[in-house]
Amino acid sequence: MLSPLEIKAIAEEVVRQLRPVIVEAVANANPRLYTPEEAAELTGFAPKTLRYKAKTGKLSHIKTTTGQYRFRLSDLQTIIS
Repeated sequence: MLSPLEIKAIAEEVVRQLRPVIVEAVANANPRLYTPEEAAELTGFAPKTLRYKAKTGKLSHIKTTTGQYRFRLSDLQTIIS
């Protein structure tokens, strides 16, 4: 029988391995833009990290007229692959 810690570790590994597949499937079905908070849920990165990567040119993004960051799923795929 597996301990709760072993189950948690297995679940986290499964999520880590499937995240790129899930993001790709959603990207192909949905061309919308995501806020840093929404993108963080999909990628596993913190919203602040995504903004930093965008600001430093490591992640493509769109800036709204009010200066807010938005991300395409296809761009998010580049940092989780």
